[in-house]
Amino acid sequence: MAQPMIMRLARHKGSSLRNFSGLLQIITHPGSACSEGHTTGRALSTAAIGGGHQCYHKRDVDLTPKVDRHLLFDTHTLVTRLETNGFTPEQAECVTLCLIEIMNSTLEKNQKELVSKLQQEIMMQQLMAHMSSIRKDMVILEKSEFSMLRNENDKLKGQVEQLKKTLKDDISKLKSGIALDINLEKSQALRKRNQTWRKELL
Repeated sequence: MAQPMIMRLARHKGSSLRNFSGLLQIITHPGSACSEGHTTGRALSTAAIGGGHQCYHKRDVDLTPKVDRHLLFDTHTLVTRLETNGFTPEQAECVTLCLIEIMNSTLEKNQKELVSKLQQEIMMQQLMAHMSSIRKDMVILEKSEFSMLRNENDKLKGQVEQLKKTLKDDISKLKSGIALDINLEKSQALRKRNQTWRKELL
């Protein structure tokens, strides 16, 4: 069941793949190419494919890796395994190119939606810097508020002391006035009593 589906996919998305051997060498995992025999095998009879099957149209695939893009699989091994399991060279090459396109689109989407470790570290550093700045602002605000409260408290203390002094002076003046009034009343009462006593003697 799998082979007919792949064949239909190959008919719709195939290509002449004349330069497929060069493409394989570009995206092949480093170290997989060892000898001339392997390099010849990687060509996969590309000339015969290009000349005998005109139904496969060329499909441009951007295989230029970006700075942080990596294709971590051996395309030559994949093509060889597909051929071993019954795929024709054209089908194996087409499936490989489809996988490359899928991986490239997936990597591009991930690069747009996800952040790298470096970006995450930069964001963490920025966040820590903001937190440190906020902490410093809070300390400064706390100190300034404490200073304002202390100044206000000192001001209130001064006002209370001034009020106490004023009240003490008022009380002292009131006492002096009351004592003076009492003395005047006493002197008047004594004078009246003396006058009354003199009248009685006469």
